[in-house]
Amino acid sequence: MQSRPLARITKNSIVGFVEKVVEIAAGLITVSILARYLDVEMFGLYTLIVTFAGMMLALCSVGLDRIMVRDIASDRINYLSYIQDVKGARLILAGISLAMILIMAVPMGIDSRLAVAALLVFSASETMSMYTNIYMSVFKAFEKMEYNTFITSIAKLLTISGLVIVVYHNLGFMGIFISIAAGTLAKAIMTTSLFQKKYSRNDIPISFAHSGKIVKDSLMIAASTFFAIASIRMGVFLLQAFGTLKDVAYFQAANVLLVQLQPAAYVIAMALYPAIASRKYEGDLLQKAATFIFIVSLPLMGLGFFYGDQLILLVYGWKYLEAVPAMKILILSVTVTFLAHLLEIALLVEYRQKLLTLAWGTAFFVNILLGMAVVPQYGLIGCATVMTISYVVLFCMLYCFVQKYTAFSISYRIFIKPVAGFLVMLLFLFSASNNQSQGVGEILIYMVASLILYGLMLFLLRVFPFPWKKRSVEI
Repeated sequence: MQSRPLARITKNSIVGFVEKVVEIAAGLITVSILARYLDVEMFGLYTLIVTFAGMMLALCSVGLDRIMVRDIASDRINYLSYIQDVKGARLILAGISLAMILIMAVPMGIDSRLAVAALLVFSASETMSMYTNIYMSVFKAFEKMEYNTFITSIAKLLTISGLVIVVYHNLGFMGIFISIAAGTLAKAIMTTSLFQKKYSRNDIPISFAHSGKIVKDSLMIAASTFFAIASIRMGVFLLQAFGTLKDVAYFQAANVLLVQLQPAAYVIAMALYPAIASRKYEGDLLQKAATFIFIVSLPLMGLGFFYGDQLILLVYGWKYLEAVPAMKILILSVTVTFLAHLLEIALLVEYRQKLLTLAWGTAFFVNILLGMAVVPQYGLIGCATVMTISYVVLFCMLYCFVQKYTAFSISYRIFIKPVAGFLVMLLFLFSASNNQSQGVGEILIYMVASLILYGLMLFLLRVFPFPWKKRSVEI
């Protein structure tokens, strides 16, 4: 009986991982196209618009999505009536978010006609996408992640195709946002059609009967989501305030590796979410997941630090070499941000949204207060350093909250042996980095060799049991 939940989690993890790989690949292709098509300042403006609108619209996005997955997973029978109230809640939250965008656009520096028009198109596109996510959250709650993967793959392909057309025909800055909106529309059509085919052929009306309670619950999670997105993207606003659009563009290039690595941990956390929310889990499942995520995050951090600059050159080109030092600082926070995803769901399933909001809110204010003191003098490097510090503060708070206020427990001892193995890997990478012949072939050889060495150290330190070692059986 225990193998069936494990099989579902494994399947969901694999399918979710494929979806995130598609999103990562599409994201890298998109920014690579745009960084080469636009000059550095216009790419900075694009980053500012996307970041600002995305942060505001978070109020009607992830908070409600997480509530839906949790509540439907625990009560699947009444999901259709629940969706009616969720639709009403989403309309309320969307109205709040769009009003905030219109009010704050000019103070954020989005004041030209071109920038405002692009902001409006992107905001409308994202609002439609978030309304569509109501149905995608149902797929997650019923552990049908493959539906989301299929839809996401097709939508991303269409969006990239649109961007290629924009670049080929030189359709300009607005053409970029129109192509994004076209991909979002295709996603909406596919999602609603699949939902009607698999779950309900009847139209589901909008209801506001219980929307108030749903909005209240989701806003608490959305507040943490807002703080999370604001913390991750705070460098954009700090550098916009104390620097130039070029600094914004360099920050985006520096932050890309850290952001694109996050889905690796997010997929595992979300695959566990329905199982944990339904209370059908082993007591040490969270600790096992934390161990696995920690083991995976360490080599990603090491490889990103030593060879992440190659990714910046590949994706953005030589114009963005000034972003490399900041990238090396940001990549140091991979481990704590990976584990934060898992700690978040532990708090959510225990209905500890307030603690989640408190942790992200603290990280946000650490980010902004230190940033205002450091960024004017130290610029991009200071911004990256402040963000890394805020991530460490976030992890420490989440870990303490999970240990003290939930039924879960994650021992600090699980971190000791992997760190020892990682130090050996770092010594190898450091010695390899002194070799001046850093061609593509040499880099790949060093990366593979370091991973093999890291895996070997984990076995020698008995992080994993030896497969050939027989266990004694008590009679």
